[in-house]
Amino acid sequence: MKKKGYYFIGIGGIRMSALAGYLKAQGFDIWGSDMSSSETIHQLQDHGIHVFIGHDKKNVTTILSKCTIVKAVKSYAIPPKHIEEIELQEQGIDVLFDAQFIGGLTKKYKTIGIAGTSGKTTTTGIASKLLIDSKYDPHIIIGSKAKFLQNKGYRVGGNNSLFILEADEYKDAFLNYHFEYLLLPSITYDHPDYFKTKYQYWESFAKAILNTQKTVIADIKQTNFSNIWQIAKKLAKETQKPLPTLIDWRKNLEKVKHFKLYINTQFLQEDSAVVYTLGKQLCIPATQTQQSLESYKGVWRRFEHKKDIKTNNHQISIYSDYAHNPEKLKFCLQALYDSFKKHNFIIFFQPHQYARTKAFFDSFVKVLQNNIRKNTTLFIMDIYKSRDKLEDIRAVNSQMLVSKINRDNVRYSGDTTNTRQILKTTIQNCKTQTLILIIGAGNIEDILKD
Repeated sequence: MKKKGYYFIGIGGIRMSALAGYLKAQGFDIWGSDMSSSETIHQLQDHGIHVFIGHDKKNVTTILSKCTIVKAVKSYAIPPKHIEEIELQEQGIDVLFDAQFIGGLTKKYKTIGIAGTSGKTTTTGIASKLLIDSKYDPHIIIGSKAKFLQNKGYRVGGNNSLFILEADEYKDAFLNYHFEYLLLPSITYDHPDYFKTKYQYWESFAKAILNTQKTVIADIKQTNFSNIWQIAKKLAKETQKPLPTLIDWRKNLEKVKHFKLYINTQFLQEDSAVVYTLGKQLCIPATQTQQSLESYKGVWRRFEHKKDIKTNNHQISIYSDYAHNPEKLKFCLQALYDSFKKHNFIIFFQPHQYARTKAFFDSFVKVLQNNIRKNTTLFIMDIYKSRDKLEDIRAVNSQMLVSKINRDNVRYSGDTTNTRQILKTTIQNCKTQTLILIIGAGNIEDILKD
């Protein structure tokens, strides 16, 4: 008898790979395909997941000869009428977006969703560790990887456990979810390729609020959230849905500022205050919550320490961060300068998406002009292409950013190959205590490869 399993189209994405691993850990046979190999693909293969490199309808016929596919799951990055999707449907197999599939899990378990433009991955990580430390035995899906999850982005919990979920807003994905609690660290307008106006973005969050059964934890005086809450009240009246209870996490911020967090930065204090507020709602003792927050050491690509190198009798520390919109970039730079007082800095930044760079061009320029200090050299790489239209690609480039910033210590570094050589030369010639920070949500970590 064939084993039951699932097929993933675009399995290498961070949410897709976490869901695939989650189902594999529950005993299902998992197959998938992706356009190219990656560190994430290799990790999936190490856990016994079968991955085809390249998309082909023959992939589907191959797996159907070995496994009974219950359902297929596809990434939002997969275009309509994909060759494998068509073949699966012709074989009578339903194909769902990953967010639709996860939506079913949120009906099965009481779900704590973490959403927002900035801080949601870190907040999800902190909340996940708190609930594990507090013996809740939670289910977890996070848009990253963490050491306390054995370098995975998921965890299978108990039968009656809570489900902690990083809830992404892109293409209204989080509107597929049903929340018990919804945590909102910070909200600023993003994803202009999908949400054409700020109002559309705010409205999406308002609808997510109405999908929350119990409590929303937010920065209630933030202007953006105030706008969202007004829209939520309007929609609640129109649909006759009840509004959840609203709690302000900022009221706990002063207490958290006295905690010994692993990096003493504004953004980590704020994300920790969100989780501290959740702990109070779950009646977790305050001392236990504090111990958990103080022992949290971060997650993959969120101000992550990659390695240290000694050269010319000086130590070079290399860090990586996922920041890809102006607000995240600003927080990242503030964290850098707040945490390291006696270093010189080399920063490599890879803008993510032509559409985002075009829409927020002036904001990126302002953040970099106001926050790059004299003891810092900034290299801006070519923009990472993702879901971009030709009109956006033609409208903006990294050289335009460098020119507009107009600083001697801000330079254009070109593609990945050229930037890797600049990094190598920088390390060889370094004669002071230096910290190198690479920033971006694309393939910028490839510059660290030998």
